[in-house]
Amino acid sequence: MSTDKRSGIVSDPNRDDDPEYIVRLVGQVVRVSVETVKIVNALPAEFAPALAGVV
Repeated sequence: MSTDKRSGIVSDPNRDDDPEYIVRLVGQVVRVSVETVKIVNALPAEFAPALAGVV
């Protein structure tokens, strides 16, 4: 947990009302990452010549 000095906003990933929140959040980040790699790898070579062969 941390508090931004300028704004006073508290950053606390732990939620009392939803103990599985952080687990779901990590799962969503992983899923978006995997889907992004699939999309990039499916692009034709002329759209991403610098990315050709990236996993």
